[in-house]
Amino acid sequence: MRRVRSLRRQLGFLYLSTGANGAGKTLFTLLDVRALQLETSRPVFFSGFTAKQPLFDFGWQEFAPELWQDCPDGSILIIDECHLKLPLRGAGKPPEWIEMIPVTHRKRGMDIYFITQHPMNMDAFIRRVIASPGWHRHFKASFMGDSSNELRWTSVNDQPQKPGSGKSGEIKSRPFPKEVYAWYESASLHTAKKGIPAKVWWAVGALLAAIASVIAVVWILTAQASGAVGERSTLVKQAEQAGGVSAASSAQRAVSGTGGAGGGSSRGQSMTKAEYLDQRVPRIEGFPHTAGVYDGVTAPTDAPYPAACMSMGKACKCYTQQATLMQVPADVCRQIVAHGYFVDWRKQDPPMARVDQAALASPTPAPQSVVINMPVQAPPHAQQRPGWAESLALRNSQVRGTYER
Repeated sequence: MRRVRSLRRQLGFLYLSTGANGAGKTLFTLLDVRALQLETSRPVFFSGFTAKQPLFDFGWQEFAPELWQDCPDGSILIIDECHLKLPLRGAGKPPEWIEMIPVTHRKRGMDIYFITQHPMNMDAFIRRVIASPGWHRHFKASFMGDSSNELRWTSVNDQPQKPGSGKSGEIKSRPFPKEVYAWYESASLHTAKKGIPAKVWWAVGALLAAIASVIAVVWILTAQASGAVGERSTLVKQAEQAGGVSAASSAQRAVSGTGGAGGGSSRGQSMTKAEYLDQRVPRIEGFPHTAGVYDGVTAPTDAPYPAACMSMGKACKCYTQQATLMQVPADVCRQIVAHGYFVDWRKQDPPMARVDQAALASPTPAPQSVVINMPVQAPPHAQQRPGWAESLALRNSQVRGTYER
């Protein structure tokens, strides 16, 4: 008799386990109660689920929660789906069997484990008296579906499902005990399937998309650089065939963008101040190169085409050879992704490298024409020296003729 009184002083608490279906709230409760039974040799009574033979072999017995007071002192009681027996109700006095739980369970050393999906689903009268050394724990299933995170508080947390709710309690990860599956029947055992969740697939997809984007940009930039070199070589080759070395040098300068800006003064034409300023007003605000003074250096030398197209999910995007986004209809974009796009105006680069190597290998350097695109400044008092301009023109023609020979 003295041992029973000591048992009553040590036991008699209320515990609440919550969580979504398949999170393991019943699974872990049965595991923990079985460990407590083995430690204390106390009788166990359960309600709310269908037991299999192993539980009966453990000596567990089914009971009606309304008759909990008929259980012996020191019992461990499990009430699964407790919201069915202790539902929310209006203001007023609770049923007598519910009202007696906080009054006598402590005196009789009876631990009661309540299980439901959410604490706000059960009777507020019982929810308010669950406190330390009892606890409330909430289970959240992991991504892989083979474990759960247990969040525990010393009193009931009314919103345990919210992100970050575990900061006010204790958190630990617990793998699902597979041996407990054979102890009882649970609907979640038939509906919960182990697999990679959608969040993981989305993360993997985003990573692959990022890698594909980097590869596409590198490919576009490489193609752009190759195209620019080929175009420059073609123009220089054509200029050499048409007008000699001097014309080729001018073409090289035009392609590389080192030519002078267009303007009346560069052609010997004089402009008024208003005309000079008007030539430098951009046609499109924010784009200085659209001013008339730059018309001579901004003529198009290439045409945009879909150099790379990527389709992911419902989205499909195309990029030009300069890695800029093109406005292409989604169906056209997907056709390009599926069948490709032929650029029929691009030619293969001529074998300029071989010609250059042969020229370098010859004992006599190839003739070159150097044209410096800077205005010649007349020396002081040039206007006072008759015939100065004629002498300068004669000298320049003699120098150019020497180089071209």
